[in-house]
Amino acid sequence: MASSDIIDISAQPAFATWTADNQTCCHLEALKFHIFHDPSTNAAFFKLRAPVTFQTTATKSKKTSAVWLFIAPERIATLALQGEDEIGEATRKQLGPNAVSLRFQLRRPATLVLPPDIDQNSKEHLPSETLDALQSLVRATSFTISAGLPSRTVSQAHLLSLCAAASGSTFSITGGTLNSSKHAADTVSLYGGKGGRVIEGDSPALLAMTGNEVSPPPYADIGASPPSMPASWPEKKRRRRASSDAGPDPGRQHLGSGIELKMAIEGIKSGLKSELKKDLRSELLTELKAELKHELRAELRDEVKAELKNELMSEVLKEVETRLFQSFEQCLQEQADDFETQLYDVRHEFGSTVYSEVEDQTYAARKELEEFVKDEMNEAETRVEDRIIDRLQNANISLTFSDL
Repeated sequence: MASSDIIDISAQPAFATWTADNQTCCHLEALKFHIFHDPSTNAAFFKLRAPVTFQTTATKSKKTSAVWLFIAPERIATLALQGEDEIGEATRKQLGPNAVSLRFQLRRPATLVLPPDIDQNSKEHLPSETLDALQSLVRATSFTISAGLPSRTVSQAHLLSLCAAASGSTFSITGGTLNSSKHAADTVSLYGGKGGRVIEGDSPALLAMTGNEVSPPPYADIGASPPSMPASWPEKKRRRRASSDAGPDPGRQHLGSGIELKMAIEGIKSGLKSELKKDLRSELLTELKAELKHELRAELRDEVKAELKNELMSEVLKEVETRLFQSFEQCLQEQADDFETQLYDVRHEFGSTVYSEVEDQTYAARKELEEFVKDEMNEAETRVEDRIIDRLQNANISLTFSDL
């Protein structure tokens, strides 16, 4: 299975729509959607994250942190990717052109993960529409999550494959082909390593949380007021004391104690604020590191993929170049052999033609020379004969006979 088939995206803008218990259509925005799916191990997980302001149990102070909605693949009955024609123009305008909508049908509600120090039982609990909406969403078994996903990382084919794998769980008694990713489903590392408070969507604890209404404390809990000063003191003759002997004024003493108490409270408040700011900074830093790690991982995957592609291209180009050179040299050698053969044939043919032509010319010249010599000899013979005849005609014969 190729690494490009893995879906690992985090902190993508999203919103959720569902029908509440009272049949009211609900809509929650400002969410971050997380998806993980590794087809090679059949591991997957879905998470929604939302910022919530709440009151802490220790310091009773306000704090803003993340609340998670975990959707385990074993709880999914069907998962469907809505078509492009089903996504409204408002959704595309809000989430961008790469907006997708996933329709979840669960056989069991999802899980809510709260900060460990949230005080849900406080009478001064801060009202949070986001937290109330998440508590309603976690009880729902049918909802739609719309998110803007990067198309270069998550294609429609990847999402369809994920939906098919998740929906296949309806035919399996053991929970389907997908199982929860241990890394993505980890709650221990959340909130700076303090771990999250896990509440199931169908648990009585969630019903108790949603049923807890904020109301003013009853009068019995207010407490009795301090005793008032008597209207008059009994008259009693006392010796007038000097001003130096006079005791401290109770009003001034009470005012000084109030100022000191206020200053002490301000000091404690300042110290707690600094400590909480440090804790919040540490938690946010941990969450930001995790988000940046996921984002950098996705970016580095594309970068490393491009580098590996370039390296493979270089190797393939070198191999192709070597093969081309070998083929070119072989072709040149064959062409050279053919040219040499043709040149030999031309040379041989030209030599034969020249030899034949020279032989013909030589034979003709020899014949002419023979005829010329023959003619010359005939003429010379004729001239010699004529001379001999002429001399013989003019010759005088004298015969002398000697006596024996």
